[in-house]
Amino acid sequence: MLKSAIILSLIAGVLGTGIGGLIGVFLGKTSKKLTSRMFNFASGVMLGIVFFDLLPRALEMSGLILAVIGVLTGSLFVFFISSAVDRKLQIYNDLNNKKNTSLITTGIVMLFSITMHNLPEGLVIGTSTYISTGVLTTILIGMHNIPEGMAISLPLVEGGSRKRKAVYLSFLSGVPTVIGALIGFALGSISTSIIAFCLSLASGAMICVVFSEMIPSAHELCGERDKVGTAALIFGVGLGMILVNLLN
Repeated sequence: MLKSAIILSLIAGVLGTGIGGLIGVFLGKTSKKLTSRMFNFASGVMLGIVFFDLLPRALEMSGLILAVIGVLTGSLFVFFISSAVDRKLQIYNDLNNKKNTSLITTGIVMLFSITMHNLPEGLVIGTSTYISTGVLTTILIGMHNIPEGMAISLPLVEGGSRKRKAVYLSFLSGVPTVIGALIGFALGSISTSIIAFCLSLASGAMICVVFSEMIPSAHELCGERDKVGTAALIFGVGLGMILVNLLN
């Protein structure tokens, strides 16, 4: 089971974001609207798996109170880390007379944010191996990570970074997924309550990332109110529901 957790986390995290990084490099400037819509789609998929698989399982295994504590803890963790990253980048930009809206800064923000939230994604994969949904979770998280890799490489390349470096950073951002999977696997062996808490913790972290990073980034990339993007979000939720029911 440990070997499976490591392999699945490598596929979902490192390979998922890496492939997205490659796509972002090859598509170039024409991919902004596509990336925005993929962000919305991936957000919907993740919300589908959180609300129709991870949280119901956590509630079933531990009850309401522990699940709520886990969701709040995961959300607050992502919120405070994300705020700290944004503050440090603001200081860096002020010292170097750079604008917050620069493409390089956008790429760096996405790199830190995605690297940070890949840890709880790995936590989900690690704990999911105990409830026989590891493969499903890997598929959904891998799909979710492709547009995230694009969001790293695209602004970096357009801002002047080398393509090879942008792709390398995209792959590297997926490494915390493996670390999270190891932690989740180790904690999951203790008790079902720990598994339930890890699932709700990761759910809260992913909910926070979706609403505070991914959807706002989708709007920023598109630069307009995109009805197709909204449809992609809704379709993503529906697909997540379908996959959860078909593959469970």
